[in-house]
Amino acid sequence: MRHFIFFIALAAVSAATISGAASAQTRIDIPVLELPYNTQHGIRAPGMQQSLAITTDFYEYTHAALARISPRHKVLTNVGITLFDYFTIAVPFADAWLHEEWHRAIIGNRGIDSKDEVWNLKNIFAEAISVTHISDEDLIRLKRQNPVDFVRAKAAGLEAENELITNLESKAFFNRTKAFHAGLYWLVALNDQLYVGAVTGRADSAEIDSLTDDANMKEKRIAERDLSGHDFTAWVYHLFRPDEPLEARGVHPSGVGVNRYIKVSDLTPDEKRYLKRAGKLMWLNFVDPNFLGEEISFNNGRGHANIWLRYMLTSFGDVAQAHVVYEQGNTRLHVTGMRYANYEKSFPGLQAEAVEMPLRVGSASFVVSPRASAWMQPQNQAFKTKESAFGGMLGARFETRGKTRLQLYIDAELKSAGWIAGRPSLESGGTFRTGMTYALGKTR
Repeated sequence: MRHFIFFIALAAVSAATISGAASAQTRIDIPVLELPYNTQHGIRAPGMQQSLAITTDFYEYTHAALARISPRHKVLTNVGITLFDYFTIAVPFADAWLHEEWHRAIIGNRGIDSKDEVWNLKNIFAEAISVTHISDEDLIRLKRQNPVDFVRAKAAGLEAENELITNLESKAFFNRTKAFHAGLYWLVALNDQLYVGAVTGRADSAEIDSLTDDANMKEKRIAERDLSGHDFTAWVYHLFRPDEPLEARGVHPSGVGVNRYIKVSDLTPDEKRYLKRAGKLMWLNFVDPNFLGEEISFNNGRGHANIWLRYMLTSFGDVAQAHVVYEQGNTRLHVTGMRYANYEKSFPGLQAEAVEMPLRVGSASFVVSPRASAWMQPQNQAFKTKESAFGGMLGARFETRGKTRLQLYIDAELKSAGWIAGRPSLESGGTFRTGMTYALGKTR
């Protein structure tokens, strides 16, 4: 399966037209603090936005560096970058690391400790990588007290990868960077579609169940076991059964602990149909001109715009997003329309951000990026309800600007109860982030 994904991604690389050269505006993010996550259950890191920044930096820096090797041979350079991404997908700070860290962030937000097995370098070429060292007691408590967090934890890795692509695309658009990321987009999106949609075929379903049986046979100790097993059979099973205690799954085949993993054969026909639907909707992620390095230019190249779709799974069902980005002069906007859906109906949402608006305070220069969201989501994040709850978010990021490459930023946000991608809490509250950015090339 990994080889199939790789060759499809390589074929797409030849069609991508964006340059492989680094831009003077490539700027990496050094996240220092994310509150309350870093301190609310003892010292805990990284938070969701911290790990997203680190992985974004990983690809911004490595892709820019690799592009300098042979800048005159664009196709070969892009193929080389895609090869690099394929063979390093599971090293620390790359895509798989981010995927596992977001699983960990959801349960970490509830005070549950875990271990990211990406740090075990034996897993670099493994078919699957686990989040381990989680007690059955912690998972039983999480399912009983916070069933929507329990469900979201299963899909958080997919959420991470969607946000990674969106983050790279947004930075490339607004900073006019030229580093080549399209090969990575194809690798990630193809892998995710096949992962979610694997129950659609009888052979794939049998393979999932066989791999689950093998894992249950090998993992004698509870500490060795993954958070979920197959993420999306677990996601849909518990989405449909929020009130079923985890211990009702029975004893693990080894005779020790709870039988955590969900096989395709454990799912009801309705659960299978819903997961098949999600697998088909994952194709929406390919409605994205960035995969081919395309965007809209106007006003003799002084204005730019783009639009793409994104689809991911949530604590209550799923969300489809339409991203619109626009830049001309100092006007830089990122607007996202959302269609949230549970089993019963769909609900609307909208987010808007003004990106890096110039601001002067005395002799000091800053950029400020205010953002706001408003939404209707299922009441209490429930999967089977027609009732809705209104929610929203207000936030802003302030960053210094000057002649030096190193700049400082703070980012603050207030939200009501509800799901927002990249925020570990489904409850109302505030977040505060601070850190530094570093320009890889010349500053503005």
